[in-house]
Amino acid sequence: MNIFSIPIHMCELQEIDNNSLVSYAYSLRDNNTGRTLSNKGGWQSDILNDNILNMLLIKILTNISYYANLLDVKKDKTISFTNTWLNINGQNDYNINHVHDGFISGVYYPQASPDMGCLRLENHNNLKSISWHGNNFNNYNTHNAENFLVSPKTGLLVLFPSWLEHGVEPNSVNEDRISFSFNTRIENAVS
Repeated sequence: MNIFSIPIHMCELQEIDNNSLVSYAYSLRDNNTGRTLSNKGGWQSDILNDNILNMLLIKILTNISYYANLLDVKKDKTISFTNTWLNINGQNDYNINHVHDGFISGVYYPQASPDMGCLRLENHNNLKSISWHGNNFNNYNTHNAENFLVSPKTGLLVLFPSWLEHGVEPNSVNEDRISFSFNTRIENAVS
């Protein structure tokens, strides 16, 4: 039996024009200084609201609906986006650990490869590291690990609870990792 498990949803999105998203990201960066939140180096856009994202948002919402069913979210609730933004992380750029304000958060990679810095999801039990550390286990697994690493790759979507602490490891190659991040909220459905 597992208790207090943390559901993570990962899948590859099909029929997304990643080249257009990458061009859009660079165009935004070239015309906007962006903002600094958890990013160390790199560039993060301001909050986005652009029609070029519609197809991507629809595909993400379809996966959020699937994820919400796994969570057994009540049928009289609706989940919607609160904010979306783009990140461009070059070589050695990373994001410090942080959490999001919302219900479900996630990331989609229009341009990425495994060497560009893993998404690091942290175990939410801060006391675990006292005696549950690497010296006591043969191998890390989903029962004893202090964190879980997700290797980025073009087309990958990752959904997780907004409260889950996470960060991004440094990009080790001389090529940009581009990601699209978002938060959602849950509300009573309008009748």
